[in-house]
Amino acid sequence: MKAKTLLQFALLASVAVAMSGALSSCKTVKGFGSDVEKLGSKIEQKADQNTHY
Repeated sequence: MKAKTLLQFALLASVAVAMSGALSSCKTVKGFGSDVEKLGSKIEQKADQNTHY
């Protein structure tokens, strides 16, 4: 019984840590998405410049 309680506590603690990390990284993920979007735009522009058809 004690091992089950310890396992439940460990699971709850790990979920809490994961959630706090996810919530605090929202701005980071948004910024990363913006950077990827800009990079994709630059790649598209270069592809358009180098496409001859």
